[in-house]
Amino acid sequence: MEWFAIAAVLTVFTLFPIGGMAVAWSFYAWRSRHPYPTPNKLPEVAVILPLRGADPSLEACLSGLLAQDYPAYTVYIVVDSTEDPAQAVVSSVLARGHKLQASVHVAVRQERNERCGLKLSAQRQALMQLDDAVEVVAFLDADSIPAANWLVSMVAPFSDLRVGAASGVRWFVPLDHGWGTLARYVFNAVSFSQMYLYRIPWGGSLAVRKSVLREAGLLDYWRGCLCEDTSTYGPIRALGLRLALVPAATQVNCEATDLASAYYFILRQLVCVRVHHVYWPRLLAANVATMVSFVACCLLAMVGVVGAGLALFGAATQLWQLVALAIVPVLYFAGVVAMLTIAERLVRRVVTAPPRRLGLPELVWAISLALYQATRAMFATPLTRAIEWRGITYDIEGRDRVHMRGYRPYRGASDASAATRSVL
Repeated sequence: MEWFAIAAVLTVFTLFPIGGMAVAWSFYAWRSRHPYPTPNKLPEVAVILPLRGADPSLEACLSGLLAQDYPAYTVYIVVDSTEDPAQAVVSSVLARGHKLQASVHVAVRQERNERCGLKLSAQRQALMQLDDAVEVVAFLDADSIPAANWLVSMVAPFSDLRVGAASGVRWFVPLDHGWGTLARYVFNAVSFSQMYLYRIPWGGSLAVRKSVLREAGLLDYWRGCLCEDTSTYGPIRALGLRLALVPAATQVNCEATDLASAYYFILRQLVCVRVHHVYWPRLLAANVATMVSFVACCLLAMVGVVGAGLALFGAATQLWQLVALAIVPVLYFAGVVAMLTIAERLVRRVVTAPPRRLGLPELVWAISLALYQATRAMFATPLTRAIEWRGITYDIEGRDRVHMRGYRPYRGASDASAATRSVL
């Protein structure tokens, strides 16, 4: 009986992420079929796009942002410095003279608070300039390429007065088969379930009621935050408001990365959650339990195999009980493969994306890489005391406390189309 209890506990904790993925992607499928209704009167919206570095998709991002199927909206583009390569891309897109749906304001970031991230400094600068008529503020990242209906999709949930913020979904598409690109793809797809279950918004496609910004004190709170997304949910939850997930605002990212950069990407995501999100202890406990259980199943199965071969550990029936635990990691991999396949189909019902050209062996290898990198990052996160983001190092001093060591303009390629690698 004791053996069955141990096996059951290890099985439950190891396979818990598969259940989480099934719940999250079931909701994604349901909400995709039942989107939030478009309000009869669309609210006044301001979109804020902070830029540091010329992302490979920046030109496409700007083109999509400026061609939204929305009656009238205002765009605030805040470039990090006059030396930033993003400045040339912005000027080039605006100089084409296309008919714009939006009123566009371009500024260079003036505010630089050493106690918050540069991205937040740029966003706060734009927020301080908003017209009183603005009802919803939408945030966009340069590596997002919004479809024409993106803005309508993002404001639709606010017809429900219980919704304080709305978040889109990030989806990576691996066009190359580099190890880093594959590992990041799998990590992102698997972590979507945790973002849904633990209510972690994504800043690449995020909208907040302007009144909530004031009532929740977010402008003041953000003075000491590294990023706006993971720090948003706690204050809106304290107001009794909800975070809405918007599948229609799914953003496809086809950029490439290497293995070291993929690890650092994963680490930075986890550090942001650790520093700002209210559910970090739960997320840490759940992930550590899964990782420890997975490793325990593998080790016990190996002990059973070796013991059965050498007849060193007692009766063969007891050894085969250990060997049977090997099926649990197999079920984990099979479950992740199945959920990734389902997720791919669901995402492609919502957005247009290049096909995923991965065979089963490559996919299993990608899952192994992502599991290894995520395990390293999860155990490193509580011990991380500094994190680098787009060339700037931030010291992690505690909960909601960061410090920028020093500022320097971004140095990188000025031609966004010359590379396809993610800007870190």
